[in-house]
Amino acid sequence: MANPHTLPEDHDAQRALEQRSLRNVRALLDKLENEADRERRTRKVLAWIVGIVIAASLAGIYAFAFHQAAEERGRVIVIPPPQR
Repeated sequence: MANPHTLPEDHDAQRALEQRSLRNVRALLDKLENEADRERRTRKVLAWIVGIVIAASLAGIYAFAFHQAAEERGRVIVIPPPQR
């Protein structure tokens, strides 16, 4: 049973302290979850940016190589006729 020396005011104060502590813990947990979500979003955006940069780089390298090969195929080589 309850302690006979406990006053109702003490019981209410204890309950209020417990409730405030629970609210503080919940606020801290919400803050940590928000930070984790923000970090996940940042990593996702960074991964997309890196992927786009890599894809653009590969496309540029391919276009440059294709352009060089096309120039070499398009050259006209003039062979002079044999001299008599």
